[in-house]
Amino acid sequence: MTTPETAAGQPDALVERSEDVAAATRHPLLRRLHDYWQDKAAGRIAPARSDIDPIDFSYAIGWTTLVDVLGSGAEFQARVFGGNMALLAGQELTGRTSAAIQDPELRQAIVANLRWVVTNRKPLRIYRELTTAQRRYRYETVILPLSSDGQRVDQLLMAATPPLSEAG
Repeated sequence: MTTPETAAGQPDALVERSEDVAAATRHPLLRRLHDYWQDKAAGRIAPARSDIDPIDFSYAIGWTTLVDVLGSGAEFQARVFGGNMALLAGQELTGRTSAAIQDPELRQAIVANLRWVVTNRKPLRIYRELTTAQRRYRYETVILPLSSDGQRVDQLLMAATPPLSEAG
């Protein structure tokens, strides 16, 4: 299911969310990471963090973030925040919670999507163009759940890249 949304007060904000990550994802790096995650999930709702090895997706490491779900998903903490992710976000977030995201409009959008993945226990693909009071953001992202007990999502593997051009 692909759902276009517009952020309140942002006529130029385009958000495309899709639960069908395999079909919706355009960027090959994100598709490859999703395929890896799906293989490691092996029919479960999600693989455990111990099932994945960053060496296996070294091609994406600068574009990825490992996120800890704090409590029942009220807050999130970036355990590892890739260098390219820091460039996209405009700040380094390793070891910091989602409350540290400086742009409140971006923080609201990211946290809503992280919570959706935790609640629904399914991966999500997002394409976003958002201009806030602080800056313009354009990216494609996948958020992939991880579960240490096979039931509860306790970590997220997230990757984001600049979107491919329409020609690319």
